Amino acid sequence: MVLRSKTPDGAQQEVWAPLCAYHAIRELICAAAETYRMTKTDAARISFVNAADVVRGPIGDPAAFFPHNNFDKAVGAALAFIASVTTRERPGKSSSR
Repeated sequence: MVLRSKTPDGAQQEVWAPLCAYHAIRELICAAAETYRMTKTDAARISFVNAADVVRGPIGDPAAFFPHNNFDKAVGAALAFIASVTTRERPGKSSSR
């Protein structure tokens, strides 16, 4: 990855931005697993790529943003979709997550 900033502060911001985005998506995955615990979905089994696509989807499309009164419904639908896509089990995995 090539850093575009010319100052140390800008470089620090460029390094921290993807880390913050990763943490936010992982928090969303944990919220989805907690909300839909009835499906016995472990947060470690929820697909990170799918969750990132759900978050990335509405960016840049003003029509994708919901009116304020439907926000809770939209968040619930997004969490349900995130919790529904899990990764396959890998029997050769040497250590648990």
